[in-house]
Amino acid sequence: MNYDSSTSLTTGLGFILKQIKFAKKILKRRMGEIVKRKINAVPPVRHISGSFKYFCKSRKIGTISDFMQYNKEFKRTVIISLLFIVITTNMFSQEKGFKAGIMFGAVASQVDGDMLMGYNKGGLQAGIFLTNKLNKTNGFSIEMKFIQKGSFVNHQDSINPANNRYYKLRLNYVEVPFLYNLYLKKKFMLEVGAGFAYLISSREDKDGNGSMPPDPEFKKFDFPFVFGVCYFPWEKFHLDFRYSYSMVAIRDHPAHQTFYFNRGQYNNLLSFGMYLML
Repeated sequence: MNYDSSTSLTTGLGFILKQIKFAKKILKRRMGEIVKRKINAVPPVRHISGSFKYFCKSRKIGTISDFMQYNKEFKRTVIISLLFIVITTNMFSQEKGFKAGIMFGAVASQVDGDMLMGYNKGGLQAGIFLTNKLNKTNGFSIEMKFIQKGSFVNHQDSINPANNRYYKLRLNYVEVPFLYNLYLKKKFMLEVGAGFAYLISSREDKDGNGSMPPDPEFKKFDFPFVFGVCYFPWEKFHLDFRYSYSMVAIRDHPAHQTFYFNRGQYNNLLSFGMYLML
């Protein structure tokens, strides 16, 4: 191949690459316009969270980051969780006996004092944990997790519609329990302890016509008592079945009245978790 041929080939390849880059820019711009039109065409939805409901109405949803910048509480929670992960990992990863891990699970909850019954509100939980087995039978653990609590009922009476009842309460917490672990034979462990939880968001729907900020408001902190049973099918993995109940009221009655057996509202939940040591 002579010099003129190689020069022409190089020039041609350069031109083709420029055209490809230009086409990619045009395609990216067109896809963005299409996505924006599709989002703007979505009608406002009522039965969704307040922040997302605001975006549907304002028709300004563009990217996930657009939603996140308005949800300051969620961003703050993520930052705190990441800092906790980094700090605790650096502090305890090299210490003898300490082991770190991740957990994920499901929650069935109710709120005592709201005149409803049943663990009807489903939720999720996810986070990290540190554990230290002191000897064959004793140990302790610390967790930090995001957990969803609340209450739910949807009773429909076809005979007498006046008896219909809808209520949904969503409470999102960052929870830190401190647990004593008692290791038993045959791969079982008991756990008991207490902790504190910070309320990052709450929404209340009293009639099925959309969520509103709770009135009266819920207290920012919850202090749950925890009791659970764990099963270890493998050394670094265990299943956790847990009961938790608020030690102090999470919300007072509307007029701040108290009764002998009912001094407010309390979180009451059953949970299941899967724990993996890293």
